[in-house]
Amino acid sequence: MEIEAAYEHAICEEMDSNLDFARKYALQSIELADAARYPSLRLYAHSSESVLSTSEGRTPQSWRVDLPGLEFFWSGTYRAERAFQFYSDLEEASVHQGLWHMALALQREAVSMLEEIKGRLDFKAIAYFRLGILYLKNSDRKNAELAFSRSESIFQNQPESKTTAFYRAYLAIERSRIEAEQGQATAAEKRLKQIGPQ
Repeated sequence: MEIEAAYEHAICEEMDSNLDFARKYALQSIELADAARYPSLRLYAHSSESVLSTSEGRTPQSWRVDLPGLEFFWSGTYRAERAFQFYSDLEEASVHQGLWHMALALQREAVSMLEEIKGRLDFKAIAYFRLGILYLKNSDRKNAELAFSRSESIFQNQPESKTTAFYRAYLAIERSRIEAEQGQATAAEKRLKQIGPQ
């Protein structure tokens, strides 16, 4: 379908840092979805614009796209994945703005949407990890540990692969970085040693 093809092109161009082409395809997917009057695909297409705006650091524009997107989602009956895209993007925009309490609230909503989706275990593991990081940023170590444990549990139930190993190592490094920033150098060092060469 043309709408999905334009959306995928937008995401690929954004990942390759070709932001002008990414915006071109994002706007094309929006125009096609709006013209076709497919509500679910409209949400799908508009999320590409918000992701691109956040990637470019244009967070006010992200909010202008994501909030109506969520209002539209809650006015009907759509797949939870559609709302996850908007909540996740608003969480990232909030982090860019240093709005840590807001980011935490939005990530909790993003995680709750993911729980309604079958599969996507890698997404869920990363989402719980990100939730843990935001709890740490908000000085809530108890809930941070619960979120990290949930993330690790999901990873442990996945087949061993280079991709899974990469994710787990990357997330451990990120957690160590946050711990070091918060004066927990010993914990950070211990965590890094655990993922070092065996």
